[in-house]
Amino acid sequence: LPFLYFIGTGTMKPAAALTLLALAGCVSGEGFIWQGFDHRWLRRVVGFETPHRLGSVANYLMSNGSGWYSNMTFTPGVDGDYAHPETFYTELPEGMVEGEVVVETTWNDALDNSTYPSATSEATKQFTIPMGAAAVLKGIRLDMHCDPSLQPANNPCNGNGDWLSYFNISQSCPTSTSCSVTIRLTRAWTPSHGGGKSINSVMSYHAYIPVQTLTGLNLKSHTEQRLVKSGVTTTTEVTEETKYIDVPSESSVLVGVSEITFQLFETDGYKDLGRYLERFAFHVGPFSRVWPSTTLEVNYKLGVTSPVTTTYKSNFTTTLTPQIITWRTPSGMYPIPQKHAEGTTCFSGFGFSCKDHFLKDTTNDVVALKN
Repeated sequence: LPFLYFIGTGTMKPAAALTLLALAGCVSGEGFIWQGFDHRWLRRVVGFETPHRLGSVANYLMSNGSGWYSNMTFTPGVDGDYAHPETFYTELPEGMVEGEVVVETTWNDALDNSTYPSATSEATKQFTIPMGAAAVLKGIRLDMHCDPSLQPANNPCNGNGDWLSYFNISQSCPTSTSCSVTIRLTRAWTPSHGGGKSINSVMSYHAYIPVQTLTGLNLKSHTEQRLVKSGVTTTTEVTEETKYIDVPSESSVLVGVSEITFQLFETDGYKDLGRYLERFAFHVGPFSRVWPSTTLEVNYKLGVTSPVTTTYKSNFTTTLTPQIITWRTPSGMYPIPQKHAEGTTCFSGFGFSCKDHFLKDTTNDVVALKN
């Protein structure tokens, strides 16, 4: 029988509405584990990248009972562009049972009155999982918009995107059954004050964070040390990095994601920390291991980039925390090969037409996953 359980109390800063969806079990060995995403704007104007605020973004796995899909959203602040967002995932092994908890949260932030204005908000929600289960992110969805009714008369809405300087979504389980999801955001103006664009006084957010629970196979789970990539937004490329992780002998391995973060820092004396972004990438895999070695080779890509010629550079750090799931097996048939799904999103505006590029005008795409 499917198992159902519900999230307990939570906290939100500032005030917010929090909603729980139920968790249901699935058939053994049917399903996938989410391993991250790569979103990148592709429009070029006379060879130059188009700068964008980060608007609503989503990349998560979903099932309708008859199939599995990746749900991908990528939205600019105002100007038109297109993208081919990617989802990375791996099939679950036979004998592992997949379940889901979904936390939905809505809130408004508020710009401070400092010389270098910014707005920081944080949401935390607790929930419980069955004893012996592992919990990993099944993806992320963050919708954002500017509500005209919440703005002061002297500063009306200017678009539905943010110049983010800090972005963090995490899932953690400090005990074997008690877990939480946390979302932290900071937005700020750019050094050029948005090139003449005002910063919204209030932004409204809706987060939809699915958490996957895995049971069966007498599995064990632990959070590994964060994978880190630092650099400069305008010059550091998103390239594949490698880390070696110790795993138990005579065990198979599955790798999920429990946290993603990027942070921008004061650079060249500019205290307005917000930036336009072009690429937003956090994924772990592919993996390799020579049986019976206790060393797992983990490849990963992390990074945030900004257009080189039209934005101020910023030093950054990106991190991804992998969740390592192991279970004893007599032979080395795992890790399971990684797969990826690719979608298409397009947004018309500011001299750019999706129709002229033979693309559908939509910021969301749902793509079937392959077994």
